[in-house]
Amino acid sequence: MNDLISKLKSKLTPVFSQDSKIISAYVFGSSIQGLTHPKSDIDLAILVSFDKKFSLDDLLNLEVKITLALKTENYDLIVLNNAPLTLKFRIISEGIIIYNANDKIRCDFEERVMQEYYDFLPRLKEFNSEYFSALRENYLK
Repeated sequence: MNDLISKLKSKLTPVFSQDSKIISAYVFGSSIQGLTHPKSDIDLAILVSFDKKFSLDDLLNLEVKITLALKTENYDLIVLNNAPLTLKFRIISEGIIIYNANDKIRCDFEERVMQEYYDFLPRLKEFNSEYFSALRENYLK
């Protein structure tokens, strides 16, 4: 895993640092949990500036640059700003930062996500409880 992190940092830092809209980047998922197999992809997430528009063209251009840097298309890229709350929380709590241009913006974002997540958690637990109870009732008779 450490080899993968080092490789990603060395290959992607030049890519991310070329774009002032990219605040930070994370790697997460099976590739850092040691659960990879030959067809595993690399899960990447980026936090982009809230002050500057990050367009679809920006995203596509970034994906081309990542593909060239890694010499593979076997990765997924998520823009954290647009991700669902539960995924944001998972990425910032379990992921590894591989690029960071601004500690303050990243830390403020992570703090806001954690506050929102823990505010939402009681409702999430209630929903999951009711959902799995209904599944058991209807499908495990």
